Amino acid sequence: MKRRRVTIIRAGLTLLVLALALPGSMRDAFDRGGIYLFSRAFFEDIPKRLAGPGRFRFILQPLPAGR
Repeated sequence: MKRRRVTIIRAGLTLLVLALALPGSMRDAFDRGGIYLFSRAFFEDIPKRLAGPGRFRFILQPLPAGR
């Protein structure tokens, strides 16, 4: 019973965060003229990310997700 309550609280907090983030993401999409993910600018930025100062994190961060 306690596990279910924790799950419901976490789900509620997740939905709250998503609802609070929605207006900002919609405003950003409107200002850019579209959604950044999988846009032309997104694909143009990938080589820059591999050569920039955060390249180690860009490569290292997905490794735990692949396990």
